[in-house]
Amino acid sequence: MLLYLITPLLILLSRPQNAVLFVLFHVQFELLTRFHTYLQDNSKHSMPTWLIGVLVACLSHASFFLTGHSNSIASVDLSNAYVGVQEYDTILIGMLTFCSNWSGSIWWSVAGWTFISSHESKWFSYILTHAILFSIAMTTLSISVTVLREHLFIWTVFSPKYLYQIAWNLLFHWVVQVFFGSIITQVVFCVQRTD
Repeated sequence: MLLYLITPLLILLSRPQNAVLFVLFHVQFELLTRFHTYLQDNSKHSMPTWLIGVLVACLSHASFFLTGHSNSIASVDLSNAYVGVQEYDTILIGMLTFCSNWSGSIWWSVAGWTFISSHESKWFSYILTHAILFSIAMTTLSISVTVLREHLFIWTVFSPKYLYQIAWNLLFHWVVQVFFGSIITQVVFCVQRTD
């Protein structure tokens, strides 16, 4: 239900031409869900949690680039950050800028929550998989930036990518995935326990 509620908001915050992509995202999610159900029904095994985490992380990153964004600071879209805002508010505009630029990734994040929320014991493994992936990416990029600090293109190529990776780690992983994901999935787990 949460996925269906948040989809129109994310479409509103995204560019108009990206609305069709959310239909594609939903088709991919349905195919993934049916494949998981097929595995459970026929082979009595389900997809490992780490594989679900890797798939959601890859689809989140792919959707970021599919929606027309890149690792360039010039590609930060500010046009949708003022949707429904009457006056300038730094925090609100910042949140809307993040949501508009990462709308596809946020959609896949919520899709991952709904996919994993039926298995309470798998939440920690799911988040741990994401933490490992983001840590590897940040460590690799940090080493590259340090080694290539004298390179001519350090400020045009590596620095913006480093800033984007910090946004992926802090805002997307820790705030959206870990903080909000933990709160929402724990509410779902509590509701499932009472049923």
